[in-house]
Amino acid sequence: MSMQRLLSFEIGDERGSEELQAPCDASHGFDVLIRIVHAHGLPTADWWNGLADPYCLLAVHAGEQCIQYRTRTVLKDLNPTFDEFLEVGNLPAGACLKAEVWDKDLLTPDDVMGAAAWRFEPAAPNGRLPVRLPLAHPSRKQSSAGELKLEVHHRPSRAPGTPRLLGPVRFRQQFSPVSGLLMGRWNDDNTLAYSTSKLFLVHIEDVFEGVSFPWNRKHAAAARIYQSPVLLSGVRTQHATLYATHLGRCRCGVLGDHNSLFALFHCGVRGGQRRYFTYSLLADSFRCSETGAGFATDMMSKHAMHAGGAEEVLYAGEFCILPDDTAPGGHRLVLDNNSGTFAPSAAHLPTLARLFAANFPELRIETVPVGDPRLDEYHRQCPSRSKLSAAAAAAAVAEEPGGAAQPANGTPPLEPQQLVSPTQCTKLLRRGARQKGGLVVDLSGAEPPLQGVLHGQFRLEASEVAALMEEHGLGEDELLARLIQPAAQQARPPISAYHVGAVGLGASGCLYVGVNLEFARLPLYNSVHAEQFLLVNALHHGETEIRRLAVSAAPCGHCRQFYSELACAETVRFTFGGGTYSLGQLLPMRFKPADLLPAPAPPLLLQPQNNAIQLTGAARAALRERGGDAAFARAAAEALAEATGSYAPYSRCPAGAAIVTGEGHVYSGGYIESAAYNPSLPPLQTAIVDAVIDGMPCYTEATEVVLVELAGGAVQHAPTTRVILEQIAPQARLTVLQAEWAAGAEPALS
Repeated sequence: MSMQRLLSFEIGDERGSEELQAPCDASHGFDVLIRIVHAHGLPTADWWNGLADPYCLLAVHAGEQCIQYRTRTVLKDLNPTFDEFLEVGNLPAGACLKAEVWDKDLLTPDDVMGAAAWRFEPAAPNGRLPVRLPLAHPSRKQSSAGELKLEVHHRPSRAPGTPRLLGPVRFRQQFSPVSGLLMGRWNDDNTLAYSTSKLFLVHIEDVFEGVSFPWNRKHAAAARIYQSPVLLSGVRTQHATLYATHLGRCRCGVLGDHNSLFALFHCGVRGGQRRYFTYSLLADSFRCSETGAGFATDMMSKHAMHAGGAEEVLYAGEFCILPDDTAPGGHRLVLDNNSGTFAPSAAHLPTLARLFAANFPELRIETVPVGDPRLDEYHRQCPSRSKLSAAAAAAAVAEEPGGAAQPANGTPPLEPQQLVSPTQCTKLLRRGARQKGGLVVDLSGAEPPLQGVLHGQFRLEASEVAALMEEHGLGEDELLARLIQPAAQQARPPISAYHVGAVGLGASGCLYVGVNLEFARLPLYNSVHAEQFLLVNALHHGETEIRRLAVSAAPCGHCRQFYSELACAETVRFTFGGGTYSLGQLLPMRFKPADLLPAPAPPLLLQPQNNAIQLTGAARAALRERGGDAAFARAAAEALAEATGSYAPYSRCPAGAAIVTGEGHVYSGGYIESAAYNPSLPPLQTAIVDAVIDGMPCYTEATEVVLVELAGGAVQHAPTTRVILEQIAPQARLTVLQAEWAAGAEPALS
C-alpha cells in the first residue's frame, strides 16, 4: 500500500524529480495530479446581473470506483480561475473523467451550466497533458457553454492498489442557526450557530482496511435508537439538518498542514474555554462537532448522528486540542475511543493516529484510551463537556474567594497558550453585563491584526495601501481583514460596549475605516453603524465607488438595505467570518431604489448630487445679523453645501448640518436617505462622523449646530436634532436656516 503524496511532483521539487526516475511498474496504474486551472466563456446563469457563480465538479470513474471533487465557488464571474488540484492514486489507463460546471444559487437548486468528458490515455509513463474541454449544456446542445482548462500530470504508481483519492485534505463546515438558537451557542465570531465539520481525509480505506465497529448491542442508549425505526429516523433527520449545506452558512476549503487543522477548530477554544469534540470516522470522511451538555448532544447519540444513522463505523470517539510548547504549531491533537454507541477497541487508536499522521505529517498526536487517568484530567479541563450542573459548579468554584483567578470581565482564566478572541465576552454582554469599552470584535482570522498602522486615521491613501500590501505580503482581502480590530478600537459604543469595525477599499484605491457610534441616554435607532460610517467617510472624501469591505461580523439587515442605495451595489463585496459575499447573496430580494424612483433614475449614493436649493430671505437676514461671526458664517456655508449635495431622492427634502466647536473648528454632513426609509441617516449624524474622523474627542466640545433644511418640507430634522443635542451636547446652540428650491428647480412629484 502506497501513501505517497504528489505535492513534490506538482511543484517540481528536486527530490520529487529524482523519485520519478526510480523504476516503476505501470501495470499498477498511475498516480495522477489533476489541476483545475480555469473556465472561460461560460453562459449567463443569473438573469438579474448577467453573470454566474460557478464551481466545478469532477468525477473520476475507474470501473466501479468513482472519485469526486468539488472546487470552491467563484462569485459573479463568467471566466473563473479555480487553480485547484486533486491527486488520484492507482488510476488505470482509460479511466473516464467527467467535468461539470454549476452555478451556485442561494434560494433555489444549483443549475448545471456545462459538462464534458475526457478519457485518461497516457502517451508515456511520466508526463504532463494539457487538457481543454469544450463544455456543452445538457439541454441546449446547439449553444456553446464555454471551455474548461485542466492540466494532468502522471507517473506510474509504485505499488498495487485500487483507485483512490490521495489529496488534498479538504474540509466542509456547516453552520445551523436554528440549532444554535435552540442551544444558545454563541461563537467567537458573534454568530449564533451550531457547527459540524467534515474532514475528507485521504487513505481512510487503506489505513482502516478490514476494520469497522458495529453499534454496541450492550449499550442501552444505542439499543433504543437502532431497535426503534422512529428514533433511528430521528437521528438521520438530525444528521441531515446539521450537515445540510443549504439551511444555513457553509464553507469549504483545503487543509494544507497541521496549523490549518488547528485554525479550523480555533485551537480547541471557544468563549475562552477549552472544548471537546465528538467524532465518527466513516469511509468517506471524519465527521465531528463540539460536544457538551445541551440540546442535540444528550437527547440522542452524538456518534450515531455524525454517522447518519449508519449501523457501523470505522472508528468513533472524542478529541481535543491542547497547548504543547514542544510540538509544531504549539499544540497537539488528543484522540480517544470514548464512544458508548460503537465501543471501538483501544487497540486501533494507533491506527487512527497513523491516519492523521499520513494526512498531517508534522502533527503531534496523543492517543488516550478509555480508562486512562489522563482522560479524566483532560475532561476536568473542559467543564462544558460535563453535565450542565458540573459546568455551573466549576464556574462557581472559580468565582469563590481563593478560587481560580478571574479576569475583571468574569470569564474563566485562560491558559497562556490559548488563542482567544476578545469576543469571549459576547455572551456576558448579551445577558446584560456592561463593560465600557470592554469588547472589541475580532474576525480577522488566525492572522494577527496589523497594529500601529492606522494611528487613529480613518483613511489611507492608495499609495499607503499599496506599500502596506507589499511590506506584509498581503492581498486586498487579507489587508482589510487584519485592519478590522485596529479599526474597531476607534468605535464609540457607550451603551453596548460592543466595538465594530469596517474597512473598505474604494475605486480610487484609497482605504476607508468605519466604526459604530452610540449616544448615551438616547434610543438605539439614533446610532451610526460601522458600515454606514464607512460610506459617509468615503462620501466626504469624494469617493464614487466602494469595491469591497471587511467587517467585524455579518452586516445587519439595516446596513444591507443601506448599501442598496449604491450605484455599485451589484459589485461591492463583503468579507466576514472567513467568506466573501455579494449584496445579492446577503439580501437577495431587497427593496431597491428602482422600486420607488422614476426612470431614468437620478444619481444614486456616492454619485454627485445637485439639489438646487438656496437660503430663504429670512435665513439670509439671520446671516447678516451675525456678520462678524466667521465660524458661524463658515458653518452656514458648509451646511448649505452639504444640503445641496445630500442624497434625498425619496422625500425631496435635502438637508445639511454643521457643528461648530469652541476652538472654531467646523464639521459638516448631509442627509442620506434609504428606499426603506428607516436606515436613513440624519444630517447631524453624518456631521458627527466628520467630527470623529477629524479627532474631536468629545461631543460636548460643540458650541453650536447649524441646520439647513427645506422650509415646509415633509421631513423636518430640527425636532430630533434638538433632542439629540440635549443629551450629548446640552450647551450647544441649534440654529435652523430654512431653504427653498431655486426658481424652476423644484422636482416634480412622480
